[in-house]
Amino acid sequence: MKFRELLQIELWSERTTRRIFIGFGIVVAGLIAWTAIERCWLTPGERKAARVAIEQIDSLQNFESISKSDFAVKDGQAKQEVDVAQRAAWTERDKEFVVALSMYLDLTEIDNEFLQRRLIMEQKHPSLTQRDLITAEEAAKVEKKARSFNRLLLHKALD
Repeated sequence: MKFRELLQIELWSERTTRRIFIGFGIVVAGLIAWTAIERCWLTPGERKAARVAIEQIDSLQNFESISKSDFAVKDGQAKQEVDVAQRAAWTERDKEFVVALSMYLDLTEIDNEFLQRRLIMEQKHPSLTQRDLITAEEAAKVEKKARSFNRLLLHKALD
């Protein structure tokens, strides 16, 4: 074969170029769809597990009227439900939701601890000034607002 004949053989055609572009487009569309699912979709299993966990954590919100032992039992149940939700998490959105659930539970536990310590302080040191008591109550209100906001976001995400 001479050099001139070799140059006349078409190695790369329009059809080959079209196939490459179509394949590349399919890959890009697949990656975009996968990313959208990962970021936006809360899987049904996670949704069920999260609802149960939120119900358990919501039952802890009246910790002022619950005894320490009852709170400990319900807190243990809530932790188990959060663990179930964590095992049910598949997508990134699921995992972010589990982090928010854990944060909601942690805020509830911290607020309960704060209340218990404040009650002990008031009993042991009745000479605390009124200003100290007011400051403690204001701090408790701020923490309660933070919990309420987190609760609202979690319920809104599940609806």
